[in-house]
Amino acid sequence: MGNKKDIDRIETLERFLLENPELERLEGLLSQFNIFETLNIVEVEVRHSNVLAWLLNPLSNHGIGSYFLQNFLKIFVSENKSTLSDVITVFDIEMLNFGLDFLCWIWDEWYIRLTQT
Repeated sequence: MGNKKDIDRIETLERFLLENPELERLEGLLSQFNIFETLNIVEVEVRHSNVLAWLLNPLSNHGIGSYFLQNFLKIFVSENKSTLSDVITVFDIEMLNFGLDFLCWIWDEWYIRLTQT
């Protein structure tokens, strides 16, 4: 257990985080931010696709690795359990290695499907 000074500091920090109208106002402002509006490309869908492709590629220079792709797939699989549960689960997504081999497999699957149609 921490000493009295540490407990007081933690309680002060908790009050700051929980009872701070300025932080609430800042959160509200940040939630309104739209990078596409800032760049004046709200209606330029090609740019939206470029950003999504960049975020979904674990090898891109964004520094988040597979975080966005993995969470996107987990949400997608979770919301489509009725049709995907026999194929893949959220746990499977968690265990996947999203390295170059995975991206090559995805590309091969899409390429095969595109060329067969």
